[in-house]
Amino acid sequence: MDLGLLDQCCFYQAFTEFDHQSIEKSLASDNLLIRIFVLLDRRVGKRRLQKMGLEMNHEPTVIQMFYTIRVEAEGIGGLGYKLHQHRENLGGIKMPASE
Repeated sequence: MDLGLLDQCCFYQAFTEFDHQSIEKSLASDNLLIRIFVLLDRRVGKRRLQKMGLEMNHEPTVIQMFYTIRVEAEGIGGLGYKLHQHRENLGGIKMPASE
């Protein structure tokens, strides 16, 4: 995963680990894929997403990008975090302007 590549086995192992632990443990995981899964999980509600926005500037770019996708899908803004800074990094994904 350090090279930006990931095989199917790594994906399944990360999902299995994510699926068998708490949301809190997944949020604190060192595995970026697990943290992406938790950002997309509906059990992480709007209030928690907004609170996460306070610390999002310190997260890796890939986490910031998935956070942007999720909060825009929910129609909310993260507190203290500028969502527009990652819209251009989302490639061909068209995100509606919410600001």
